[in-house]
Amino acid sequence: ELFKFRANSDLSKGKLRCAHNFSMFGHKKDKEKDKQKAIDLKNQGNTAFQNKKYKEAIDLYTKAIKLDDTDPTFFSNRCAAYTNQNNFDLALKDAEKCIKLKPQWTKGYYRKGLVLDGQKKYEEAVNAFREALKYDPDSAETQAKLNEVLEKVPKKAPAPAPSQPKAAPAKSTPTSPPPTSPFKTHNTDGTPLSPSQLKKEEGNYHYKESRYDRAIEYYTKALELTTDETEKATLFSNRAAAYQQLQSYTEVIIDCGEALALQPNNVKALIRRGLAYEAKEKWEQARKDMQLAVSIDPSAKQASEALHRIDRSIRQSQAFKN
Repeated sequence: ELFKFRANSDLSKGKLRCAHNFSMFGHKKDKEKDKQKAIDLKNQGNTAFQNKKYKEAIDLYTKAIKLDDTDPTFFSNRCAAYTNQNNFDLALKDAEKCIKLKPQWTKGYYRKGLVLDGQKKYEEAVNAFREALKYDPDSAETQAKLNEVLEKVPKKAPAPAPSQPKAAPAKSTPTSPPPTSPFKTHNTDGTPLSPSQLKKEEGNYHYKESRYDRAIEYYTKALELTTDETEKATLFSNRAAAYQQLQSYTEVIIDCGEALALQPNNVKALIRRGLAYEAKEKWEQARKDMQLAVSIDPSAKQASEALHRIDRSIRQSQAFKN
């Protein structure tokens, strides 16, 4: 009888362990499905964002977050959509959450800087952009935004000088009128820029002002005007950067391809195209571009970090298929 009791007890325990293990396995599979659904929703959100349907994009990113609240890209993307709606309070919360999830990712600090700039909190925005540059010191985009916001920081008035006896008023001398253009129109030697260079400078100005559609328009005009291959490569790369801000990744890939056809060792174009492939989850193409960027410039930290992310994504994708 005692033997039967022990046998039955062991059998019950075995059944419980088996049921527990099966339940854990099922839970893991459900979690993986949720993650994949969340990624699909994010991609739908990206499409809506590219079409400037920001409310729809926000709804899709929010659904993705409900399924998986551990992915910082979901918060980063929703932050961008909120920012485009001038909903800075909610955008700031998403930027902070993005930073909390991935403290060493430059994008979270960059997003935060854009939000604070929109709120006219310029000194805080400067700090955010400087933090972003700690993790990606080669980012011309972040450096440009930092320089732009630094110009907006109110200058502190100098301390009043000791009172002096009043002097006779000096004769007024004619002064040159202030420049009327907000962007560069002449070379350092005083000669005017060429038509294509002028359009490029206008594009750069609109890019710095976060008017990416306008920047794309002027870079396109510049491309139509120039025949210089070096200038063309720069313009394609600049236009790709503007498309990247709009999350128009297909256009980023096309423009970077044009730049690389003219300058095969253009590290910036390789990294931008690699990031676009990564956003589209084309892992092998992304890895190939990043590997080539690192082989050309081993100090390209952004490419090295991207390689680690991409390799991890490839492993996760293969594990999910298995």
